[in-house]
Amino acid sequence: MSHRNAPLSETGRLRLAGCAWLARKVDAGTARIRSATLSLQRGRWHVAFSVEVDEPAPIPRRTARVVGVDLGITQLAVLSTGEHVANSRRRDHALRGLRRTQRACARRRGPDRRTRQEPSNRWRKARARADRIHTRVAKPTCGATTPTGSPRAWSATSTRS
Repeated sequence: MSHRNAPLSETGRLRLAGCAWLARKVDAGTARIRSATLSLQRGRWHVAFSVEVDEPAPIPRRTARVVGVDLGITQLAVLSTGEHVANSRRRDHALRGLRRTQRACARRRGPDRRTRQEPSNRWRKARARADRIHTRVAKPTCGATTPTGSPRAWSATSTRS
């Protein structure tokens, strides 16, 4: 396995983006890919790896450190160490755009299973637009903790599709 490709038994090689940490662990012999599942979601291919990783013993933590948290409106949280955690306004803005595009989809003629009616081209375009926004909104940040009150962590980086 190189840092950009992963070997698959049936399909050959799979080009990876953003998985260099996995490639390094596999090359070093501290991880082993057990299986890979390919799926097509919203027009993009995704791969989910099942990985067996040899983790070192955890470092004991010092429990004497305590941090106070003050939840607010303009800042999501202010810690007693002086660190400020910003509110997720980008996420709120993206959700507002998602609601707008989903309303546009509702006004178009979509598919009907009962009458077997085909969706209009305008519905397909509006649905694709909503799916792109939904993918950006639903994309969690790797390793981030979920803030209180939100279903998943918000990623500040977004991908263009």
